[in-house]
Amino acid sequence: MRETKPLDKVATIAVIDDSVPLCEMLCDLLNEEGYLTQGYFSGQTALEGMADTPPDLILLDIDMPYMDGFEVCERIQSSSLLKQIPVLFISSYSDLDDKLKAFSCGARDYVTKPIQLAEVKARIETHLSLRAYQQALEAKNETLAKTLAELKATQQQLVQTEKLAALGQVVAGVAHEINNPVSFIIGNGHVLKRNAERIESYLTDVHQQSLPSSILARRESLRIDNVVSDISPLVGDVLEAASRVSAIVDDLGLFCSQQHADKSTLKLSELVADAIKWVTANRGFEYAISLELDDSIQVIGNKRQLVQVIINLLNNGLDACKGQQFSPQIVLTSGIGSTQNQAWLSISDNGPGISDGHVQKIFDPFFTTKKVGEGMGLGLAICHRLIAEHGGDLTVQNLPEGGAKFTISLPITD
Repeated sequence: MRETKPLDKVATIAVIDDSVPLCEMLCDLLNEEGYLTQGYFSGQTALEGMADTPPDLILLDIDMPYMDGFEVCERIQSSSLLKQIPVLFISSYSDLDDKLKAFSCGARDYVTKPIQLAEVKARIETHLSLRAYQQALEAKNETLAKTLAELKATQQQLVQTEKLAALGQVVAGVAHEINNPVSFIIGNGHVLKRNAERIESYLTDVHQQSLPSSILARRESLRIDNVVSDISPLVGDVLEAASRVSAIVDDLGLFCSQQHADKSTLKLSELVADAIKWVTANRGFEYAISLELDDSIQVIGNKRQLVQVIINLLNNGLDACKGQQFSPQIVLTSGIGSTQNQAWLSISDNGPGISDGHVQKIFDPFFTTKKVGEGMGLGLAICHRLIAEHGGDLTVQNLPEGGAKFTISLPITD
């Protein structure tokens, strides 16, 4: 290979010819015109050299040993790196069949020997100009495609915002109408539970007394013992159902809310501790949660929202482990990201993991794999949105050993 530097222009022309004198002469003539030239004396060395430093145009001879120009051109067209580069054949063959074969191999032009420098120069300039226009058009098309994608994303965001705004108004009205009777049910449910306990205690004392046979028969026919034993569980079910309705209304309100909560500096380990306290108080799974936390990490966020996110992820992990033949195990790990301006918290479980078809939809609103009545698919969607509003990200992946891992990233303080 022979290479010389251009005088003024930056275009690079590769000359491929097994005739060393002719190849060097073309390089010298083109160099005098201000082009950067690359001279190759065989097809194989040309392909290897152009793969490292692609030229802007290729002058290619046909009659070469080992690998002729037609094969070189075909290999150029099969290369994703080189196929857009214009190829000009320079050959002593003037038959129409040779020219047609050259064009079928991907050549842009064909010049017969003996060459006329003015003609070669004119054709080079034409093809370089066409190539420049083509590259400019490709760049504009890429810019337009990117702009179109951004416009579509913005449009979708605007539509989503409008939907959320409309849904928010509906939810606000529905929540007001639902919360009043639900609060009434919960309040009276607790009173009923307390009174049921008193009645049960009273009847226990009464049944220890000697009662007439008619009263005992009445007790048996009315199945009073079964009624008394059923009251507490039934009241508990009513309270649980009412609490669930209240939680659904709260989730809908939080999902539709467009308000941004105040943020402050928070210790990540303390957020985790608060979330675990709430989860274990209701589930009693203290033994199933293990911590591998960096106690020094401080993040920027809203305490109530971040604790709620961690609670949701912990509950999801524990729910995923239901029905397994082994004890549920949740592991929380934290650290500093590679960019040093974000911290991460991962929550892993040893459940069955998430099916491949569900991973991409796991954060979509109202998507759920739970049975009817066990969830409405807003928990993870809310978590994802809240973390995004904090300038972070929430991702999920299946673990090789089984189970799933959710990872929260959040901005940290200096």
